[in-house]
Amino acid sequence: SATNPLVRVVVRGPSTVALNVPAPTSESATPIKFGSGTTGTLTSGSATVTQVADVSVIEIGQSVDAPGVALGTTVTAIDAGASTITLSAAASQSTTGATLAFYNTTTGTTTQGSTLVTGVPAGAVPVRVGQVVSGAGLPSGAQVVGVTNACYAASSSVGPPTAFYAPPVPASGTNSIALRVEVWCSPGSYYDKGATPAAPDHAASITVSADTDGNLSWTIDSDPSGVMVPYDATNPFRIAVAAPA
Repeated sequence: SATNPLVRVVVRGPSTVALNVPAPTSESATPIKFGSGTTGTLTSGSATVTQVADVSVIEIGQSVDAPGVALGTTVTAIDAGASTITLSAAASQSTTGATLAFYNTTTGTTTQGSTLVTGVPAGAVPVRVGQVVSGAGLPSGAQVVGVTNACYAASSSVGPPTAFYAPPVPASGTNSIALRVEVWCSPGSYYDKGATPAAPDHAASITVSADTDGNLSWTIDSDPSGVMVPYDATNPFRIAVAAPA
């Protein structure tokens, strides 16, 4: 049984994304991929990707597009110190310095001649400045340059949306940790590339508890700005934040 389930701190939103180039066509609620790329070494029969050039652009749960990696494969673990990641399935071929693409898929609406993608569902996927964007109605080379009404969250003092493991649980009983969630928000404006504030706009504290069967629950201890999305028992491993009320 799972004793230290993975917990993700994610964002609920944004609703509008600004791109560096205008859309050549109009598409309504079309599938759109938001992602980033880097390089790494794949080994046939292994789910571990080594010598990853930049692990900072990768998030647990993202889909992977790489030579010899099956469609539907996702990232299950990241080891920044070792510059390695673990995939949900082993590679079928060995490639040194392979081009790796990591992405989340959601939907959005493009308008011909506009740089804005609207109607991105709240809570769909984390969208960040600098990500590469692809999909119907989007030109090659499209990138995210800003997001509207977005909140970024971190479970430590630095960094964008992140993930952590709940603490190991004794053979019988439960264990819990107090977690400080820091939130950066940009209501009604864009975060320009590289201009994410250094200090959080809001902070909240929650207590995360796990039991020996891997069941997870959490409660809000402090949330003066109202940025925490209430606990959802159907998706307990996700802690979400939203723009302050």
